[in-house]
Amino acid sequence: MSKTGPLHVLVVDHTSQIGGAEISLETLVQSASLRHFRFTVVLPGPGPFVDRLQRKGVVVTEAQLESWRWWYKDLQQFAKFWLSLPVQAISLTSWLRFLRGSKPDIVHLNVSRLIEPLLAARTLRIPVVVHFRDIPSRMRFRFAFGRRGFYKLMNLADAWITNSRATANDVGPHCLRPLYVIPNGIDIAEFDRELVSGREKAKSLLLATTYHVGMFGGINPWKRQADFVNVAIQILRWRKDTSFYLVGAEVDQAYVSELQRRIREAGISRHIVLLGHIDCVPSFLEQMHVVMHTMPDESFGRIFIEAMAARRPVIAFDSGGASEIVVHNQTGLLVQRGDVERMAIELNRLLGDSTLRTKFGEAGRARLQMEYPIERHCRSMAAMYQEVAGAHPSTG
Repeated sequence: MSKTGPLHVLVVDHTSQIGGAEISLETLVQSASLRHFRFTVVLPGPGPFVDRLQRKGVVVTEAQLESWRWWYKDLQQFAKFWLSLPVQAISLTSWLRFLRGSKPDIVHLNVSRLIEPLLAARTLRIPVVVHFRDIPSRMRFRFAFGRRGFYKLMNLADAWITNSRATANDVGPHCLRPLYVIPNGIDIAEFDRELVSGREKAKSLLLATTYHVGMFGGINPWKRQADFVNVAIQILRWRKDTSFYLVGAEVDQAYVSELQRRIREAGISRHIVLLGHIDCVPSFLEQMHVVMHTMPDESFGRIFIEAMAARRPVIAFDSGGASEIVVHNQTGLLVQRGDVERMAIELNRLLGDSTLRTKFGEAGRARLQMEYPIERHCRSMAAMYQEVAGAHPSTG
């Protein structure tokens, strides 16, 4: 390439709330390993993620975004899509104007649901990459133009990134572009600093019991927190000295109400807490005896590597990203997909064996340092950016 100076990467995300995809984005744009790139993060409006990035000195700008406009789960939403076509045309025009003004060398779509930015970048011949952080065939929503139409649009991009082999296996048969499998990474030093700084706050959130079990992630139906509650009910028949914590933004209020009703009816309200989003996740992870994850087919599962960073064992279903990250009987336990009863039995075994928990936790930390350090993630991302920009005729 003939371009001098750092490549300007415009990273577009669909939400100003904080989730696993957003933490991965933050870790990427802050890494010293990518000092030869200049990042701007584009978000749809004010929110905790905007505040968090700006506190850390990341350049953030706002633009009109609607990640689910092209998706529907019932006929009412499908009709709404067609009625919103004029709005989509306006949005596309706005994105063309925005990209002309910001002049990025690469547009990086942090999720695979951002259609107007993709079309605008393609129109302006700006290199664009799409990051698949979901397993599309397992999503509850359908694309307005069907699966074939979705992948035709995605193939307008110059490259695809997936966060795991499980995701790559799902999208790979439809991919006509270079496909990069780049697992997420953790800045271990920063994680350890946050672990120490938030320790007292994390301890203040705990209930007065001997054992603590947590699940981390936005509370919505596809995360299957209902199974976490079912496991808690079973464990509390055997161990009254255990508390359970659901940590994550309350994305679906109807589902939150359903979980709360189930907890009340089971009589376990004093043993299970819905904490919502907290800003001391590393420190709170350290207070857990076990991290349990009841969502099957997680595309990656950032919480798995965060638990490993905190030296905590993981128990999860043997599917999706968990099958790649968690080594059964070495860093945690994997249970047959959907077998909630077996998960309760295995969790009970872990709670009763402190030596095994310590062994799994130390092995997890060692595996994290080898397989998922941020430096490895960023080297792969940098190579991908350079290849995409270098292969594109409009860059240089």
